[in-house]
Amino acid sequence: MRRIFFLFAAFVCLPALFSQESETPEVVLPSAKVSAEKENVNKVTQDDMERENSTDLWEALRNVPGVIRSGGGSEEDESGFRVRGFDSSRFPVYVDDIPLENPYRGNIDFARFLTGDLESAEVQKGFSSMLAGSNTMGGALFLRTAKPKAPFELQLKTSADFDSLFSYSGIYTMFALGTKQELFYTKFFAQFRAVDHTTLSASFTPIPDNPQKKGRRLYSESDDIKLTMLAGWTPNAGFSLNFEYIFSGADKGKSPPEVNKTNIVIFAWPLYQRHTIKIDADYFGMLKTYEYYGKAFFYFDKFDTEQTQDGIYFRSITNDDYIFGFRLEGGFIFNQKNELKAAFNFKHESHTRLNDSIKNLNVEENTFSLGAEYELKPFFFWARYPLSLRAGAGFDALQPVKFVSTQEKDQTKLRYMFSLQAGAFFDITPKHTLRVTWSKKNHIPSMYQRYENLFEDIWDDSVPNPNLKNEAVYHYEAGYRGIIAPETESIFAPVISIDAAVYYADLYDMISAATVDTPTGGSTLMRVNIDKTAYYGFETGITINAGKYVELGGMVSVNRYNLIKAASGYQIENNFPRTQASVYLTLTPFAGFSPLPLQTLAITPAFEYEGPRYSRWTRLGAGEIIDRWTLVSLKLNLQINKNWSFAAYIENIFDVYYCLDSAYLPQSGRSFSFSVSGKY
Repeated sequence: MRRIFFLFAAFVCLPALFSQESETPEVVLPSAKVSAEKENVNKVTQDDMERENSTDLWEALRNVPGVIRSGGGSEEDESGFRVRGFDSSRFPVYVDDIPLENPYRGNIDFARFLTGDLESAEVQKGFSSMLAGSNTMGGALFLRTAKPKAPFELQLKTSADFDSLFSYSGIYTMFALGTKQELFYTKFFAQFRAVDHTTLSASFTPIPDNPQKKGRRLYSESDDIKLTMLAGWTPNAGFSLNFEYIFSGADKGKSPPEVNKTNIVIFAWPLYQRHTIKIDADYFGMLKTYEYYGKAFFYFDKFDTEQTQDGIYFRSITNDDYIFGFRLEGGFIFNQKNELKAAFNFKHESHTRLNDSIKNLNVEENTFSLGAEYELKPFFFWARYPLSLRAGAGFDALQPVKFVSTQEKDQTKLRYMFSLQAGAFFDITPKHTLRVTWSKKNHIPSMYQRYENLFEDIWDDSVPNPNLKNEAVYHYEAGYRGIIAPETESIFAPVISIDAAVYYADLYDMISAATVDTPTGGSTLMRVNIDKTAYYGFETGITINAGKYVELGGMVSVNRYNLIKAASGYQIENNFPRTQASVYLTLTPFAGFSPLPLQTLAITPAFEYEGPRYSRWTRLGAGEIIDRWTLVSLKLNLQINKNWSFAAYIENIFDVYYCLDSAYLPQSGRSFSFSVSGKY
């Protein structure tokens, strides 16, 4: 009841709060998302997240070409993604350049990361920044927190969710307050999301002896909170000293059961929280005709979880993880032709695990990374430099520090790896760019991969292999990015933005579990560097703006793979749909009729398609296949005045029964959401 009262109060009070701003603003559609900049980056802005009704990172990336979502249920109840075949442990996430990860597995639960405080999420694939640090094997995801831009900023948003029967199912609230002054800035965000339940599609058929029945999904309730605080001192235009603190916590509830099982293992998370602190200093200056910059930051990231398992057996697992690190970065812009950047990264990772209050593992490791990037514009034509050549190199070293376990096993020895990349970007015109890139990247095996059965996982009888080799990949990509616009402005003349790419990634020394011979003449199962796989495909994203009235956007991703060498019994790639597509259309039909109060009404139908894929459990040539699915949604947005707006969403209009991770872990059916947003 308190949540419903808070929601009602927000709906009633917000219009009054901003009632002094009664004028109706001019309708301005979002600018084209694709620019002709020389970056192979897919950027998701806060406007995109609002249009798609995304409140967490898992939802925000769903329509990025090449991003394949997974999870949304299962025993671990984690939600992740793969990018061009690389999972999140090989595709690191950085929040304002801070690595966000779990030292044990290397991944995180993206459904637990709320996004109301973000300005953008930038997906770099393959050819990515060499300054970020280690393990950018598939690329990297860079999240940028929104800093204040005005002397006074106030944001409020409250949304209420309802299931297909129009029963209350959850609430999301975001509050932000900030200021930007001449000598300092500060901003505070508070986000809270409470999911009361989700409801399955009406086409779901219960299985005898399974606790899951029609209607509400069992154990689908959860709570998330996130607090973000930014502060900075800016005594002059060239220097700033900045502080950032992020707290995120969750009550994940319990893991929903798979609907085809009768022997259910229930997981719960009594503790799931993260504290992140960052202090950084930035300096920009001039030295004769040279421009240069320097950056230094220190961070501490503490991640604690407790997991209980109940069903066939019971046990409690506590993970105490933290990362401490820093980065020193600098760069010179010598002239219009030459630019050099370099960075040194250090991080200390610690993982401690307790099984039923007994410490059975403690691993601490240091990682040192050195990266450099150089850009050269060798030719001068038509009063500009159309060709840009980029090269980058990186060196990473992993140093063992501490290893304590209940079993006597050797710790990983000192290991190192080199990364290289090169790219050519050619401006056909200032609005059209062709690119060709190549990169060689690596991945240091995670603690989980090296010491797996020391964690007493009863499902895994493999022998640990702490000296696994690093995985390596060679990326090749050719792409085009450009804007097609009329010479003269017109309310009907379309502006077309396109970003298209073909790619090929050759992955060597893939880690798999395989049967190997023992010195005594027997055999055992252990993780080894045995596989080789090629991922390749085509991606394109397009946005068409036709004046005030119409915006059309979408993407198509065609994904393929070739298992060149595979361990025994491993013949297919799991969670890898062959085709993905999404389309949205924003109509503002009354934009030209200023006397009408509906002139700012925007109507956005959206379609999302995903082809069939094999379940995560499938390892053989035939097995559990997740059917293709198509989802349709609709958003109505009414901008009341320049300060506040109202939006209504219908998700999965046709109540489609669909799955992501397993054919027996269904996602939510039809749902409704209503939100009110205020900005000042």
